[in-house]
Parts: sequence; C-alpha cells; structure tokens
Amino acid sequence: MRVVKIFAGVLGGIVLLSIVAAAVLVATFDPNRYKDYVTRWAEQRTGRELTIGSDLHLKLFPWLAVETGDIEIGNAQGFGEGPFATIERASAEVKLWPLLAKRVEVGKIDIQGLQLNLAVDASGRGNWEDLAARGPEPAPDAGGAQAGSSWLDTLDVAGVEVTDSSLRWSDATGLRYAIAVDEISSGPIRPGQPTPLHAALEVRDAAAGWAYSVGAETEATLADSGVELRDTSATIRSAGGTPQGTGRLTAALIAVAPDGTVRLGETRLEATLEPSAASTKKHDLAAGWSKAAYAPGAGTLEIDGLSTRIDGIDAAWQVDARGLPAAPELDGSVRIKAASAGAVLELLGLTPPAGVPPAELGTFDLAGDFRTALASSEPGADSGYAIKTLALEKIEGAWRGVKISGAGSLEGGNKLAARFEIPAFTADDTLRKIVAANLPDGMNAAALQRVALSGRVEADLDGGRFALADAQAELLGAKLTGSMEAVPQANGTLYRGALKTSRFAPDAFAAFLGKNLSEKIAPSELGTLSLDTRFSYDSGTDSATLEPLAFEAFGLSASGKLTAANVTGTPVLEGDAQLPTFSPRDLLRRFGQPAPETSDPKALQKAGIATHFRIDGGRGRFTNMTLALDDSRITGEFTVAGVRNPDYRFALAIDRIDADRYLPPPQSQAKAGQTTAGEIELPAEALSNLTLDGTLKVGQLKLANLDLAEVSTGIAVGNGEAHLSNAGAKLYGGRFDGAFDVKAAGKEPGLTLTGKAAGLDLAPLIAALTRSPANFSGKGDFDLRLAGKGATVIENVKTAGGHVTFSMKDGAIEGFNLGRTLCAVYNSTQKQPAPADQPKVTRYQVVSGAADVANGVASSSDLLARASFMDVTGKGRLELAAQRLDYSLEAKLTGKIGIAGCESMEPLIGESIPLTLRGTVTDPSISPDFSAIIQRRLKNEVKERLQDRLLKGILK
Repeated sequence: MRVVKIFAGVLGGIVLLSIVAAAVLVATFDPNRYKDYVTRWAEQRTGRELTIGSDLHLKLFPWLAVETGDIEIGNAQGFGEGPFATIERASAEVKLWPLLAKRVEVGKIDIQGLQLNLAVDASGRGNWEDLAARGPEPAPDAGGAQAGSSWLDTLDVAGVEVTDSSLRWSDATGLRYAIAVDEISSGPIRPGQPTPLHAALEVRDAAAGWAYSVGAETEATLADSGVELRDTSATIRSAGGTPQGTGRLTAALIAVAPDGTVRLGETRLEATLEPSAASTKKHDLAAGWSKAAYAPGAGTLEIDGLSTRIDGIDAAWQVDARGLPAAPELDGSVRIKAASAGAVLELLGLTPPAGVPPAELGTFDLAGDFRTALASSEPGADSGYAIKTLALEKIEGAWRGVKISGAGSLEGGNKLAARFEIPAFTADDTLRKIVAANLPDGMNAAALQRVALSGRVEADLDGGRFALADAQAELLGAKLTGSMEAVPQANGTLYRGALKTSRFAPDAFAAFLGKNLSEKIAPSELGTLSLDTRFSYDSGTDSATLEPLAFEAFGLSASGKLTAANVTGTPVLEGDAQLPTFSPRDLLRRFGQPAPETSDPKALQKAGIATHFRIDGGRGRFTNMTLALDDSRITGEFTVAGVRNPDYRFALAIDRIDADRYLPPPQSQAKAGQTTAGEIELPAEALSNLTLDGTLKVGQLKLANLDLAEVSTGIAVGNGEAHLSNAGAKLYGGRFDGAFDVKAAGKEPGLTLTGKAAGLDLAPLIAALTRSPANFSGKGDFDLRLAGKGATVIENVKTAGGHVTFSMKDGAIEGFNLGRTLCAVYNSTQKQPAPADQPKVTRYQVVSGAADVANGVASSSDLLARASFMDVTGKGRLELAAQRLDYSLEAKLTGKIGIAGCESMEPLIGESIPLTLRGTVTDPSISPDFSAIIQRRLKNEVKERLQDRLLKGILK
C-alpha cells in the first residue's frame, strides 16, 4: 500500500515537471526568462515551493527538449524544513508539431539523482497526501488563459526513466526504510491506456538492518479514477544483512483511487529465507488473498480469502480493520487445519524428545477469533503502534486426542488474562514418550492414563506479575486444585499459592514413581496419598514456607507447617508436625512386618506425635515433642546427626508406662511357640548400628511386674553395647540406685547389674516378682553386683556371677510356722500330743547374709535369721534360674515357743536344732532334725545314770 502511494507521488512529480517543461517551450525559446513563472505556477497549484538552481537548456531537434538540474520541491507543512524531493538532473522531450496546435505531447522524461523524502507524523498523516488531494491544475495556454479540460485529458508521455535515485521513509520514531533506485522506466503514458513499467530497487530497513533488491514488472493505467497496476510481478532478493532470502510477488490488480483508496485483486507473495545465525534452517513463506480494499478516508481495511504458509503450516484468516492508520482496530479469525506438529517445533528451533521422530508427532488443528485495538506509540518507541487491547476468543485446538479450548486478552500491551480447559483424555504412546523425556530418570510415564487440566492465567508483562487461578487437574485418578502467583519484589520474586489433592490410589502413584520408589515399599505399604497446603517461595531470600500443611501417606495423616531457608543450596528446614492417632500394629503390617509378641495383645494399638523440628545439613532436632503411645505420654527433645551412621541425642520424660505390656509374656503365661521374656535375645545388630545418648525419666514404670516411680537413668548405646547409668527409682517404700550394662556384640555377649536397694517393702516386691501372693514380708536392703554371659536373658541368669548382700527385718515368712513345726516334730519323737494348730506364718526380727554368685547359683555361708524364740544360722545355695533352695541351718532356741503343747521343748532352750530348707522360693519346705538332740540327751541320761550308780557304789 505504501509502495503504491510512493509510486503515485513520484509519477505526479514527473508529470508536473513535464507540464512545466512544455509550458516553457510554448512560451519562448529562452526558457530561463520563465523560471520564475514556472516556479510560481507550480507553487500556486501544489502549495509547495519549487526551486530550479541550474539554467534550463533547450534543444530543438530532433525533439524539442529542455534540460536542467538542481531542482528542489518543498515539504508539506508540519514536516520540518528539509525538502520533499530534490533532483540532480532532469530532461524532457516535447514534439514540435503538436505544440503548434497547442497540444503537449511529451517524449521521454529522464530524471537522475532523485531523492524523495516521504514521512508520516505521529498522527499518521503523510507528507504526500496534500499532493494527492489537490492534483495539478490545467496547463495555461500561450496567452496565459486556462484550458477548459483536465490535464490528464491531454497527457501524452512517451516514457519515463528514473536512475541513480533514492527514497527515504521516516515516521515519528525516525528513519525506517531507505530505497535505492537503480532504475524505474515506463512505456508511453496516456490516460486510460496501459503503460508497462519496470523497476529495479534496493530496500533497506534501517531499524532491523536488512536489505533486499527488488525487480518489478507491471502495467499501469492512469486516469481520473486513479492508477491501476495489473499483472504485477516482483522478484525480491536479499542484498545484505539478515535475514537472507528471496521472494516473488504476483498481483492481478493494484488500484489506487484519487482519494487514496487502494483495491487489490488476487495477490500472492512467496519467499524463502536462507539459514542464518538466528536459524540454521531454510524457511519457506507464502501469503495471499483473493481481494482486499483499503479506504484511507474511512480508515478501513477488508481482506477476503487471506491465507499464509510458513514451512508447510497453512493458516486461513479473515481480517477486517478500521481506524487506520492512527488507531487501528482489527477483528477476524484464524484457522489452522492438519498442520504438522513436527514442523512447528522445527520452526521454533525445538527438537522432539529422543526416541520421538518428528513424523510421529502427527498433526494438529487450531482455530480462534481475535480482535485488537492499536494506538500510535510514543516517539522513540521501537514500533509504530502499541497494543491497547488484544483479545483471543473461541480458541479451540486438537492434537493426538487432546482438545484445548479457551480465550485470552491483552490490555494496554501488558495486562494478560486467559482461561484454558483441556477435557479429560487418555494419553497415547507418543504423548507418554514426550512426557517420559521430561520426567526424572526412573519415573514411568506409562502410568499416566486419564488426564485433564483447566485454569485461569493473569499476568502483568511489564511488572512481571503472574497468577494461575482456579487451576484444576485430573491425574493418576486424583483431583488436583490450586493457585499460584508470582509477585516481583525489590530483590527477587515471591511465588505463593495453594495446592490440594484428593486421595491418590497407591497402585497408580507407585507405578508413576517407578524406580524412584524403594523396592522395599510396596504400593499397599505406600497407601493412599493426599496433600493440602499453601506455599510460598521468595527467590530474593531463597526461602520457602508450607503453611498450613496436611498430607497422607503410609496409612498415616499428618499436618503442620514448614519453613525452608537456603532452598537452592543446603536447605534448612524448620516447622511443626502433628501425626494424629494411628495404630503401630497396622503400620507394621502395612510394611509386611509381624507385630512383636507382647504380653498384652492390646499394646501398640494407638500412637500419635506432635513436635517442633529443625533440620540443618544432616542434623535434625525435634523439640517440644509429645508422643502418645497407648496410655502413655512421652515428652522431651530428640536430636539426630548424620545420615549413614546417625548419632542420636535425647532427653525424654514419660508420665507412666507399663513396659511389661510390650515385652514377650513370661514363661508361665506363654503359649506354645511364643517367645518368653527369658528367651529374648540381646539385640546385637540394633546396638551395633545405633549410636544413642540421652536421659530418660519415667513418672510411673511397671517393669518385670515391679511398680517403680520417679525413674531416671542415663542411656548410652553404641558399638554393640548399651549402658544405663545413674539409674534410680522409688519402689515399694524404698529406693533403688544402680546401673545396667548390655554387651550384645562380640564373642562373649552378656549383662551386668549393679546397684543398691534400701527400705523395700518385701511383701509387695515378692508378690510382684513371683506373680503370686507374697510368702515373705518385712523391710529389706540389698547390694547387688551381678554379671552374666549369653545371647539371651535366661542364659545370663544361668551363668550369672558376682556378689549379693541382703538384710531384712521385722517381717514374716508365710507357708509354715517354724515354732509349731519344730514342736510337732519333736513331740512326735517323744510320743507326746501334737501342739495346737497355728497360722502358717513365722515372724522374724532380722534375716541377713551375703552370697557369692557363680554359674547362676548364689551360695551363702553366713545366713542369719532371728525370731522371738530362736536364732537361725547356716549356709546353702539358691539356683537363680529355677529359684530352687537348698540350705542347711542350725536353729538355736533362745526362749519359749509360746504355743500350747510345746512346753515339752522348753528343756531344749539353749540347744541347737539342725534344719534343712528346700523347695522353691515360692514353695519352701523346712524340716527340723531332732535326732542329734535326742541322741545327745540319751547320752546325757546314760551318763547321768552311770554317774549315779558309781556314786552309790562308792558311798556304800
């Protein structure tokens, strides 16, 4: 369109010069006398200043010809002081005989060194438009009178040739295009008759830095109705710069009316761009339309049948424009049908993923309506127009079974808003290949079956703000919803949003993770998964936050919040986590592990965790920790350092716990095949792979059926050993302090127990230990130093060695009455009646002694027991594993037994009675041996009788 206007302007200038030359020749043979007249005549009819700097030279034969140079035509108002056009040399031929008949028949017009300066101001007005609007006035006759007909009616030019010339095109932003004219030539120019035209040009884009040479051929018809170009063809070749290429333009009709209206018939432009630094591929381009019309007065443009082709990608357009040129508004649509997806990637400089040939990508369809409003940009801008509004509506596309629809708009050139929807589809093999190429290694794209996606996008292109809202997706059988926005800040960008999922089926999710899921975790163990959180990431501070955060995995539900610093480096994580009530037994079963054998089958049914945590460079610290386990509450803090060989530190407190619930049942309660407490193996592997150091406090503890209170101990585990140091507890009215050591690794595993107990109530203690009614009471003190060897608890008991001291006082022994037992046995030897029945209890004042322990047997040689009527001393042994007793005792009567019928033994006061103590701790059996006393008393009686007889014999 602009080229047509340029051509019209040049042609008008040439015609003006031809008329001027003819007038001079008619008026006088001395043309220089009429230079002023000619310039005034031109100024009156064009409104432009005309200056002819050189003399006019006249030739008469064979043609009347005038030649001059240094011609300058002034510019339109408002376009500066520079000239509209300058000509270095111009000549024109006029036939002589038609002049005598007062007709002007111009021969050849030759122009050299034309420089035409075309410009458009900020409002879109061109500096040639006043010439096109006014047109030249009729030529004067010899007497100075006006002829009655139009100047076009008598125009007859044999031809025009323009060489070594140039055209410069500028707008409000500065110089845009420069056209160097090697040659423009025409055949005879007569009103209403076709005129052949030939042009050889070079066009340069001053801004983009490219240049193209143009060779054009056409037939032009000049009339009052305007200019028509028919059968126009042009060959275009790059002349330097980028892009390099060639092209060809063909147009059936180009018509320019006097009011500037341009009509174009069937037109086709084909071009080839050669490979360059920006693109290594050769590109084939084409555009065409069936007809088009531009009306500058109305500012409208209509194009019918517009089509484009870029590297085999065909598009059909419908375009209507108005408000041209100052504030264009365009409406239309575009349709792309069965275009090659591989060709689009290649056009964009992209390559398909490995293993996906371009041909396998198939074709796609795309269609949409558009409307846009443009405004002239400010002076100095890169483009002549700025976008006020750009709207894309009814966008519909399809590719490999994937359909997309949506709409979008761009306001003010920077405010973007769009919505999109991809209905649910099933990915085919090619789509899965493409997805697989963009997934981390080991992930399985074949697991992606039904997929859907929709949402809204908003963006501030100048400010860099971006938002994704109302996002919804269907993936792996789950629904995902969320939003995200990017907010630029002084030192970076803040990304924030929300994400919520429904529950993912474990099979589909595990299949998608592929090799990234540990082989040790089966889908059934992974369980259903879900996530619900709000997130933010600040690129300036490299920090992120997830708050609130809720997720589900491994059959567990968790919630809390998380902050992360140094996200792109070595992250530092901190936050709170809550794990609501879950079943440890179910969790073990989920991982295919058997639940431990516990004496209480209801143990390990409930657990829950809440804690604050901080994870920094392989070190994790958990504080304000609360663990609920069945009926127990554990609080404190826990620290782990290292990954491969973690080191654990802790300080924990338990309100109350029945540890026996979590231990295997005692042998007396064990079912067939069950592991008993004594059969528990020392955990060699666990203690070898664990480094643990900390303190533990328990408010109330039940262990080995003992009730302990205010328990505290230090625990150290490592190198296959465990040490409980500074252990202390209150139990049964007294206190125990000591230490317990476990050596589980090595060739000689074993246990060591040291400690002191004081002020113990023996009855409840024994009842707890024996799990039966106590047969012993009183207050007791103990001092223990025991050590055993073996891989199980019972082996350590059987091999135990060490030393024990004990002291018990003011108690009773249930199961027998020592006084009555002695009396009954003694009376039977004396053939006397049995003593009266008595409760089976023996009260004592003190029981004490020491025992050396070897191979699981405690041997004592200084046993002392004192009752109200006797002292018992002796020695014996106790088998610790079987709790079997074997003691030999001496009971010395120190007073009356005090049982009716036992007066018979009073003569034995001061005597010692041998006793044997056998049986078990829970069922002891005591047997007195009166034979020695009886034998001694018989000897004494015989002796006394002999002494009596001897005395009687002497006295006689």
